[in-house]
Amino acid sequence: MQGISVRMQRLSAARQHNRSCASVGRSTPPIRHSTVYRTASVSAEAHQSFVSMAALQRHHDLIAAARRGRTVMPQTILGGDNGTLYYVTEDGDLLWYRDARRDGVAGWAANSGSRIGTGWQDFRLVFGGPGGIIYAIKQNGDLVWYHDTRQDGSWAWAPNSGAVIGTGWQDFRIVFGGDQGVIYGIKQNGDLLWYRDVPRNGTAGWAANSGSRIGSGWQDFRIVLGGDQGIIYGIKQNGDLLWYRDVPRNGTVGWATNSGDIIGSGWSPFPHAVSGSGGIIYGVDAGGRLLWYRDLPRNGTPGWAQHSGEAVGSGWLGYQWSPSLAEFGHGAMQQNGKPAIGPRRLVVILAEYDDNAAGDFPIFGSVHAPDYYEKLAFGQPSPPFTTASPVNPASLDGYFRECSLGRFWLEPGAVIGPIRMGVLNDKGPETRSQQIIARAVEQQPALFAAADLDGDQVVGSSELVVLIVENIKGLQPANRGNFAVQFQMQIGPVQLKKTITLRVAFAGPLTPFYQVAHEVSHSLGTVDMYNSGAGNTLITLMGGYGFFANDQAIVHLDAWHKLALGWCEPRRRRMTRPGDDALPETTPSQPTSPLLLWHPDRGASEYFLVEQRSRDSGFSRYEASLPDSGVLVWRVTPGAPIPVTHLGAPDLAVGGNGFWKGGQTTPPLKWSDGSSTGVRLNFHDPVISVNRPSGFAWMRVTWS
Repeated sequence: MQGISVRMQRLSAARQHNRSCASVGRSTPPIRHSTVYRTASVSAEAHQSFVSMAALQRHHDLIAAARRGRTVMPQTILGGDNGTLYYVTEDGDLLWYRDARRDGVAGWAANSGSRIGTGWQDFRLVFGGPGGIIYAIKQNGDLVWYHDTRQDGSWAWAPNSGAVIGTGWQDFRIVFGGDQGVIYGIKQNGDLLWYRDVPRNGTAGWAANSGSRIGSGWQDFRIVLGGDQGIIYGIKQNGDLLWYRDVPRNGTVGWATNSGDIIGSGWSPFPHAVSGSGGIIYGVDAGGRLLWYRDLPRNGTPGWAQHSGEAVGSGWLGYQWSPSLAEFGHGAMQQNGKPAIGPRRLVVILAEYDDNAAGDFPIFGSVHAPDYYEKLAFGQPSPPFTTASPVNPASLDGYFRECSLGRFWLEPGAVIGPIRMGVLNDKGPETRSQQIIARAVEQQPALFAAADLDGDQVVGSSELVVLIVENIKGLQPANRGNFAVQFQMQIGPVQLKKTITLRVAFAGPLTPFYQVAHEVSHSLGTVDMYNSGAGNTLITLMGGYGFFANDQAIVHLDAWHKLALGWCEPRRRRMTRPGDDALPETTPSQPTSPLLLWHPDRGASEYFLVEQRSRDSGFSRYEASLPDSGVLVWRVTPGAPIPVTHLGAPDLAVGGNGFWKGGQTTPPLKWSDGSSTGVRLNFHDPVISVNRPSGFAWMRVTWS
């Protein structure tokens, strides 16, 4: 068997239960309506102390499953014993949870929210039993058996899971489980039938009297729950909660005293309710909160445990499995296991080679003013940025502060040099960086020793950013790892031995700010995007731009890089249903502005990001070089040689820099393999303009 996907092979012959027809002549249990018990502890009032179940999600790797053209079953919650709950989403994912405390105080077991099955939308009804056993009824009436053997959120199903153990169950309106393999079914006419699955191992074997009618008049119940020891709870249309107990539990009629008594009221707002063991009941209210109750006496008299009615979770109404932001790569772009969050020291080293007759190595003062690189690294300029007249370059610290929404910045280390390097004897950038850094360490050993923040005697890229500017007129900017630089430093009686091994950004005297920031960003883990289609020019820092412009052009990183660096949290939206969302600009107060469109068939393996960008908004000082303002649509394929590219207007041009505007509709978006998603994006100017200081308004996107 392959997991618990209902695509597993079925048994070749259906195993039929012994008695699928109702027996007649049985009496109904007594029902008493004369007294309505009112207990504050069992009311369905809202309570505020709860935790969001969304925070408990821990999803397994997506196993792609084609779902087109399938019947969608409304979400279903199943109760087990020991606090176990199963949730079947509308798309058929089976999620596992366990209420570890079971006392009305939120406390969920590890792995709660894990997906342990797919394809459960094919079933007409699903209900749980004790010990991890789950029964499901197919559209044709087949009764199918499963057993979650571990009940810990892992994907572990017993042999025979998916086996058909009965037929003819399509006529039941409600089916629910008790303990010891007992199953109760309510027919359309209100008859209550009793069954017992004797082997409980996926083979057909039904107890004597299975199929016997043990009650009638049950058609008035909206929800019926099975507990242990033969206890049954029923919620009527008016919200009354009634208690019953099947004493013999053998298919003969015998109801405990007080059966049919009302033990609570106000249960009508619950779309879902399930029973656990020991008198515990969980109800999902109209807001999707999961409320806990416990019937203490369990004898038909009202008596509710402390904390009954308290919310222990939220998001249980209409909840669907989706990959977490971490699975989409949020914060995955790290150096030595550390994200680019908070400060990181920047050291700029000016390396000056001897000039030649052709003037290929101009001295630093002949190209830029003496304070140019100090300002470029750590300045706080105001736009417009200029290289000269006045000297007001863009700032690396300012750029990364803004681009990261204030989550990452470059702490001043030093501008060292110019260091005279003599005649260039080029053995490659790795060797050059080794020689240059070694010379810089000679000048400021304490600076580099202090950069070993974790005390492991190695200065790495997660601790220090190094930009080497060489006076090579024709230098193409780059980022490379350096050959290790080892040095010693005496501090009192202690001799420190350190090694510097990190990524180094290279620039020349004519390198524009765009390329300087581009190469420095590689030290954070960024990926080149200029090799895709038209080059993604001037719509992301990682797109194409000239090497020798010596100007201050600059744009932000794209939404994917910000996601990967942990600098924004896009809103996840499924492509399988129509959507309508506003697209504000991404700012520190709105880090969730981008939209992440994903499809269950692809999960986190391929998706789209949609973001609004503006070259003249009130927030962004480092977006002035955008060719336009509007919406960008990125296709993301993690793990591919080029993991992300823009799909430009008006025809989804790969790597194009055409912005999408209000009134435009994309052709159907395509996956990287060329197949169509069948989804078009429609862009709208806002009905009520929410203007930015420049007059540029938020846009809106719909899809279907």
